Amino acid sequence: MPEQPDRSAKDLLERFVAAYERDDDEALKAVIHPKARWHPVTGGGELLRGRDAILAAVRSWRSQTYRPTIHRLEALGKNTVLVGGRLRSELPGGGFADSPVVWIDEIRDGMIWRVQAYSSEEQARAAVNRRKKRRD
Repeated sequence: MPEQPDRSAKDLLERFVAAYERDDDEALKAVIHPKARWHPVTGGGELLRGRDAILAAVRSWRSQTYRPTIHRLEALGKNTVLVGGRLRSELPGGGFADSPVVWIDEIRDGMIWRVQAYSSEEQARAAVNRRKKRRD
């Protein structure tokens, strides 16, 4: 059975989602590390560096009806969590896109530090394994 994420990591990610859904930038600031690095699904997958850049991107996503939904959390280590969910976004010509997405979230200093989005769980797990091998 997979290891469950530590309660504080799960709480942190739930607080992020709740703050995102209620458009609460101050609450988002409290959970995003000042030196965060995020590779989102949107924006061409461009690396976002720092809390301010991430908050600017989040505001943009909200205006585009970009809605992530989290279905599960799985600990992959002390500070690494696999987040499985779906991403619903408005299409420019009308209608919506809805697709599965997997995020690997890394926690540092009690805040979300690094986030990488993947289109499949296999890709996400392979990336985590490669990172672990580089550290060993």
